[in-house]
Amino acid sequence: CERHGPPAEFGRLELADADGRVRAASLLDEEARDRVDGSFEVVAVGDAEFAAGASTAEVAAAVRERERRIKAQRPQRQVEIYVVHQNVIRYTFLKAMQFDTTAWLNFGGSNCT
Repeated sequence: CERHGPPAEFGRLELADADGRVRAASLLDEEARDRVDGSFEVVAVGDAEFAAGASTAEVAAAVRERERRIKAQRPQRQVEIYVVHQNVIRYTFLKAMQFDTTAWLNFGGSNCT
């Protein structure tokens, strides 16, 4: 069975070196809550495939490297820009300031400002 999961899920697995392969006695279900018993072999982490004789330390290092690469790809700061009609801006401003919302007609301004 092929499973994809976050590094936190990997930290909850109990891995052991057996027969020159890295094996797990159980995996976590799709929601990473309950254990599914069986004999599972770790053959790859991302693009890194493991041949016979790989150790749990090598698998853990591959997981850390993959996590580092994923974090490096994420944007550091994200900004959302809303382009809305001026009536929506006026109404939202008055509601936020707890003023009478019927007063929005007294405000000037153009759209998207």
